[in-house]
Amino acid sequence: MKIAVVGCGAVGSYYGAQLARAGHAVHFLLRSDYEAVRRQGVRIQSPEGQFQVHPHCARRPEEIGPADLVLIGLKTTANGQFPALLPPLVGPESAVLTLQNGLGNEEQLARLFPAAQILGGLCFVCLNRIAPGVIRHIGAAFRSGLRWFRWRALPRSSVGLLLHCRLALLWAAGHTPGRLLRLQKARRHLCAVQTEHSSTDCRAPGGRFSQETS
Repeated sequence: MKIAVVGCGAVGSYYGAQLARAGHAVHFLLRSDYEAVRRQGVRIQSPEGQFQVHPHCARRPEEIGPADLVLIGLKTTANGQFPALLPPLVGPESAVLTLQNGLGNEEQLARLFPAAQILGGLCFVCLNRIAPGVIRHIGAAFRSGLRWFRWRALPRSSVGLLLHCRLALLWAAGHTPGRLLRLQKARRHLCAVQTEHSSTDCRAPGGRFSQETS
């Protein structure tokens, strides 16, 4: 599967690296980290095992072209860049998956692409980007889920792609898919958990808060 990762911070780089490790053709759309990742790849430091991958690197979305799956890890404050970054990556058969924080990201994507192509996702994983192309996985509890933005608009032919994307993503991260919660309910629950533990959990050795959630 050809996968384009837009927003290669801690979350985007971690999942992109896991998918590359699982054998998918992963393309990173990069800015400041371009030279570092092109030279040395992406390195994951984790209690579950360290590894390094060398994804395809691009500075412009046109260099990547349409992908089977577009994985969005941008901060929501950068959603205004959607019209410039995403159209070259999204073809009629593409699935667009957002792993961003907050609510309303799928609605913004639906202004650009058919609702049937959009997946909303969330993950709860403690990560730090400690250097360009270097991600530290703290190893906290893992929660994950995917859901089509509008199931009723989904063509029957896309059901297999949903299952393939979901299983590939979670299997690559070393977790067996469980029951899906409704996306917004799950995100609200995640926000509550993050708030409850923000003062004590997921800290780097120096005490700096290091939790990223999407």
